[in-house]
Amino acid sequence: MSAHERRDDSIVRVTAEDLATREDGVVYLAEGDYALIPTEPLYLDSTVRHVNGTVVLTLKRRQ
Repeated sequence: MSAHERRDDSIVRVTAEDLATREDGVVYLAEGDYALIPTEPLYLDSTVRHVNGTVVLTLKRRQ
């Protein structure tokens, strides 16, 4: 099951629309999930998950 499908444990619905293309999407999140929506020129470069539960998301800017 993907985050795009509503689950029994869903607690948040995130809806986003690209105003230039009018393309939109919906994602359902459960407890402990997160949504990151970077816009150009930013992009997600890496994700590091630590044993203690900390997640580090590194964003970079395209040149």
